[in-house]
Order: sequence, then structure tokens, then C-alpha cells
Amino acid sequence: MGNTAFRPPISNPLVSGWVSAMLPFLRKFVFRDLKIRLDPDDLLRLKEKQGERMLLLPNHPGEEDPLIMFALSKALKEPFYYVAAREVFDFWKGFHGYLLQRCGTYSVIRGASDRESFKTTRMILKEGLRRLVVFIEGEVSYDNDGLIPLQQGVLQLAFLAQSDLAKAAEKSKSDDFPAIHVAPVVIKYLYEPGIENTLEKGIIRLEKALDIDPEKDSRFYDRLHQVGERIIEIREEYFDMDVLPESTLDDRIIAIKNKSLSKMESFLGLSLPDPPELIPRIRAIRNKMDRIIHQYDPQKDVSAYESRVIQSINTVFSGFYDEMDRLVNFLTFKEGYLLERESPERYMELIRRLEKEVFGERRLIHPRTAVVKVGEITSLKEHYDNFVEDKKNAVDSLCIALETDMLLMLKAARREKPVILSK
Repeated sequence: MGNTAFRPPISNPLVSGWVSAMLPFLRKFVFRDLKIRLDPDDLLRLKEKQGERMLLLPNHPGEEDPLIMFALSKALKEPFYYVAAREVFDFWKGFHGYLLQRCGTYSVIRGASDRESFKTTRMILKEGLRRLVVFIEGEVSYDNDGLIPLQQGVLQLAFLAQSDLAKAAEKSKSDDFPAIHVAPVVIKYLYEPGIENTLEKGIIRLEKALDIDPEKDSRFYDRLHQVGERIIEIREEYFDMDVLPESTLDDRIIAIKNKSLSKMESFLGLSLPDPPELIPRIRAIRNKMDRIIHQYDPQKDVSAYESRVIQSINTVFSGFYDEMDRLVNFLTFKEGYLLERESPERYMELIRRLEKEVFGERRLIHPRTAVVKVGEITSLKEHYDNFVEDKKNAVDSLCIALETDMLLMLKAARREKPVILSK
């Protein structure tokens, strides 16, 4: 049983042009009048770097984010390359992957030494024919205000590509070599006025599904809290958990997450990291599943026995992937989550998370705008000597700078009124 075939990017202007032409339809009918806005100064700074090697590193708060980056590509009138998790290429019986590849997307198996993918990333950055987009959080965070810890692997590959360019210049006895630029990008979704009625419809639907009869004149916050507590009770019953009388809501949420993770870790033979933090545990489980499930190539002929083994693995892991999505869906949820930073967006975000848990899908829709901001563009050439001297420190320092910049941009995106980019 060989490794699953790598899905490389394929140049096909006809398909990518068709997808580009479909963007207005997708935004209006699939994503319900989603608008996309970018500060003109940010767009100008990207245009000034046109033709130069660049790595674009957006956050990943929602499933619509790839569409946003494709719209940015269209606004700049230049195609991008993109990296996507291997499993998404199999959606829609492979048609999704067919479109992705022809729009410049290639695959990566998370948590594995995916040599073909790493080699492609390094080559793209060295050649600089197109900008490369990598969602640096590594997966959808469902967090419209913050970030989950950034993945450093792509920064390491970018520095290695910069090293390749430096060594090539040295070999040709040149004193200069081209720079690879890194640009953090944040996407933040802001809802339009009139959201109160939409939120009320969402909470009523959840209350009915969970057989909750709220008290008359209850505060909206209290009704949401009651829905959340009922979901926690059901999950505790599912895991047959004993709840101590003194347990806070936070204690119960953490206990449910630990119970779920421990079951999957035990099945996969994974040991707890030290310290046993939530996000590293989630990534370790997902990476182990990805490595196992994608070691088989569905495009190759296999024996009947091998086919049954593959089907058995897919059946077991489909439940695991659902549970992982559930955990990520409530990754940042805790007692007082709404009161920390109360906003229409946070109320909407939480109800959509609750809908995902209860109905298996997010149903609440309200007109919104994706605000796109581009941070300080960094030249890896200027940091190359630091990388040569201490590779780990150079990568760590850049990662911290990117995270700081992105968090500041997310905060600023709440106050600004950028001009419209797509109509």
C-alpha cells in the first residue's frame, strides 16, 4: 500500500477563469450577499510588490476564507497558489479537488513528512511566479476575534527557500539575491444592522430543538446560557460522566473536552503532551488520523481485502473527524465568553457554533462583510543572517511578530470603514 498521490497545482486558465467569473454568484447565493472589503492602501502595497516573491499568511475564522483570498487574487489581477489539506480534494466525489488544482491549489497531509508538498512549497517560493497563500492557523478556528497558535512549518520552509536563493547567488558569485516577502492577512466578518431579529430566530430554533421553555422576559444572554448548559448536560450523559456539585461551567466544559480527547488518544496510541494543552492534543490526533487514512491511494487498484481495510478505517475515522470538528467548534468557548467582548458578531458566532453542535450545520444567515487587512510586509532577506545563526530563534521571532500584528489588525477591523472591494 503506497502513499496517497500528491495533488499538485495545475495551470488551467479556462477553469480558473470560470471560477473567477462565478465569484459574484457564489457570494450572492451560496454565501448570502457576502461583501468583501479591503483598505485601498493595503491593496496598493500589495500591487507595489507585484512580481516579487511573496507568502500570504491569512487567519482562518470560517469556511468562506478561501473564497476571500481568491477574490483578493482577482482584485490584484494575478493568480495565486494555495495550500489545502489533502482530504478536501476528495469532496464532491473528487470534483472539488479537480477545481482546486486547476485554480492553483496543491495538497498537504497535516502532521506528516509530506515531501512532495514541502518540495512544491519551497519551489514556488524560490521561483516566485505567483504569490503563495497558506492559512497559518492550520485549520478553521471559528474565532472571529482571535487566533489559535500559528503553525511555524511554512515559515521554516520559507526561510529554507530564501537560503536556496542565497546559496544560488553565492554559487554564481553574485553579491545579491532576491528576497522572499511575508505578509500577514486577517479576515474578520462584520454583520450589518438589523441583526437582532436574526439572532432571535436562531435562539428560538435552538430552544425548540432542545425542549427548552425559557422564562418570560428572560435576557437573551441568559437564554443562550441555558442552551449551552443543556448541550453540556447531554454531552455529560453521553460520556457517562459524574459531575461534582462544586463544578463550575468551565470545569464541566474542560472535562468534556478531556474525556473526548482521551478516548481518541487511547485508540490511536498517543500519549499526552506535557503540558497536556488542548490545541496541541487536537493537532496530534488530527495529524495521526491524516497520516493513517491518507497512506492509501484510492486511485490505485487494490485487493478486496485491502479495500475492506480501507473502508473500515474510513468508517472509524469519520466519527473521529466529526468529534474533532465538534471540539474545534467550541475551542475557545468558556464561561463569560460573550461578556468578555460583547458584540453582534460574537453573539452570531456563538449561535452558529451552537447550531453546528445541535443540527450538524450552521443555519443562521445575516448580511455581512468580510473585512480584509494586510499587515506589515517582512523581507526574509533582512532576517537571513539571523536564520543562518539560529534557525529556531529566527522562526520563533517571526512567528511572534506575525501573531502580534494579526491580533492588532483584528482589533482595528472593528472600528474602520474600509472602501468596498467587490460589488
